[in-house]
Amino acid sequence: MISVVVITYNRKALLQECLQNLLAQDVSESYEIIIVDNASTDGTQEHIRMLFKDHIRYMKNAHHIDLALCKELGVRSSAGNVIAFTDDDCIVAPGWLENICASMKDYDVVGGVVLPVEGVRFPSWWRHSLEWIVGINSDPGRHFLPLGSNIAFRREAFKTLGTSAVRPSFGPYGEDNARLMASLKAGYTLGINKDMIVYHHIGDERLRLSFFIRRSYREGQCLAQREPVFSIFLSMIVAFLTNPFRFLLTWDMNRLFRMCVNAGYVVTYFSGKR
Repeated sequence: MISVVVITYNRKALLQECLQNLLAQDVSESYEIIIVDNASTDGTQEHIRMLFKDHIRYMKNAHHIDLALCKELGVRSSAGNVIAFTDDDCIVAPGWLENICASMKDYDVVGGVVLPVEGVRFPSWWRHSLEWIVGINSDPGRHFLPLGSNIAFRREAFKTLGTSAVRPSFGPYGEDNARLMASLKAGYTLGINKDMIVYHHIGDERLRLSFFIRRSYREGQCLAQREPVFSIFLSMIVAFLTNPFRFLLTWDMNRLFRMCVNAGYVVTYFSGKR
């Protein structure tokens, strides 16, 4: 059995679309859907239970908690030997679960492609190198690890790593990478299936320059909290100083937002808030 775990918070309309696509999957193996509601206040629970009460398992937290802990709660209540994750603002493509089943015959962890939903209007300065900021990964692999919105684990791999591998109190960003890197370090095998596709809703508010700056800076803060290492601190300073020149050479906006990551790390490390 495959257990699909979806964490949600105040996105009842998007979650409805996500569930409709999950329930439409044509797959040879049985599967269950577990929703962990992270203390939504928009009527998500009533709305979703009214529409899908006989097809999902619904859990609601009394208080808003960390993403990694939400995932752990979902996995604890699951029955599958494979644990798959997607996000409440994502649409899984036809064959998503079948592709997970096929890949799990050879790997302990499998990830796929995350693309924007059709119709997203990117700003004129958009570059593919900025995908990481808005939760897109069109070319997953060892260099750009799969995202948490499109990944599946063998149960034993996820349970062995647990929340200790991702240090759940250290911010919203990097949980995906931390768990994946820990799984690889522990000897689990990672497979990439590019037919395993998820489409991500990206709201207009997440395509503004102000969001990109805040999101990038927060990424650096979370990294400093998760990995407060002096050698990384030094490399971040060097990168902060060299990225402006790289931008002038390439005109790649990613270099400017990477400067925000560098700054977030350096300030957080230097202030001792880690």
